[in-house]
Parts: sequence; structure tokens; C-alpha cells
Amino acid sequence: MKHYTYYETLSTRHPTKNEFITRFWYKNGVSIARKGPSEVLPTRLGDSTISLTDCVVENSFDTDGYKRAIEEYRAERTRLEEEFKIDALEFVGMLDDGAGEIIFKKAWEEGHAGGYSEVLAELERLVDFVKYIDDARERHKQNNKR
Repeated sequence: MKHYTYYETLSTRHPTKNEFITRFWYKNGVSIARKGPSEVLPTRLGDSTISLTDCVVENSFDTDGYKRAIEEYRAERTRLEEEFKIDALEFVGMLDDGAGEIIFKKAWEEGHAGGYSEVLAELERLVDFVKYIDDARERHKQNNKR
């Protein structure tokens, strides 16, 4: 199984809304400056005596771009979570077991706030518990046959 940091390291980071805002400055109804999300703008324009603090500012938010970035982030996170689930179930020997999905779901609910290591630890505890119950049932069947 891969180290936990593999599953925690996304190739895309969670976008912030500020990354999708473009600002426009207007003086007397005329656009004099524009600043995109990654651009830096001086407080004065060149040799001009126009200060940006004297202007009207309009903020434009790229809703579609932000939604696309969020979807990309979520898709990457979901892909890594699914890969972790498969690797963890394989690690505990329950990948092809129908109960594995149910047990993993419970382990995720109980442990994901503590990170992937806690999910795996909870999964191992639950698998041991299920095996203990299965063994007890088998012993009970054997004792009743006698």
C-alpha cells in the first residue's frame, strides 16, 4: 500500500474565489485600469496623476471558471479517495469480499476526520472484529454438530 501522503497530495489545489475576480477601475465613466486575478497593479498609473483610490471599482467574478476549477479539484480528490479505498481493502484482504465495501464505509465514517491513517486503522479493527465473529459462528456450528 502506498504511503498516506500519496493520497493526500492532489495535483490540483482547492481554488479560492479571489482567483476568479477581475477588477476594473473607472474615472469619470472611462475605464482606466484592469487587473486580472494574477496581475499586480500599481496604486498610480505611470506618470499620471490619477490615483486608483479616486476611481470607481467594478469586480467581475468568473463563475464558470470557478465552477470548472472546483469540479476538477473534486474529481481529483474523489479519484484519490477511491484509489485509497481499493488499496486499503486489498491491504486487509477484503477487496473481493462483498462485505468489504460496507466495512470500508463504516471505517471511513469513523476515521476520515483523523486522516487516511486513522481510516486504515479503523478498517483493520473492523476487519478483525468481523473475522472474530465469523470464527465464533464457525466454532458454534462445529459445537452444535457434535
